[in-house]
Amino acid sequence: MREITSYEEFKTLSAERNQLLVYLTASWCGPCKSFSPVMEKVSDAFTSILTTVKVDVDKIPEVSANFKVRSVPTLLMVENGNAVEGMVGTQSYETVSRWLMSNVLVY
Repeated sequence: MREITSYEEFKTLSAERNQLLVYLTASWCGPCKSFSPVMEKVSDAFTSILTTVKVDVDKIPEVSANFKVRSVPTLLMVENGNAVEGMVGTQSYETVSRWLMSNVLVY
């Protein structure tokens, strides 16, 4: 999982990739801390077909503002710069994987 360090980096990556799985998190968020290992596993499992990025909403508030994210952790599937699907809250690996496989990924 790639950690994004600036809004410019996020915009560039969004333009380069058809699909991004965006994990919005915060350092102070307890549920985010417990969800991070799940997201690492998801990122590793889907690395050949999907770019997963991690965005700290306190360091890069423009991303959460752009997508009107109000709570963390949040997952967004971003296609061509637009959020098309989302999932809020801590989830299991199985739940995220099923969501990606059944609703989101375009091969």
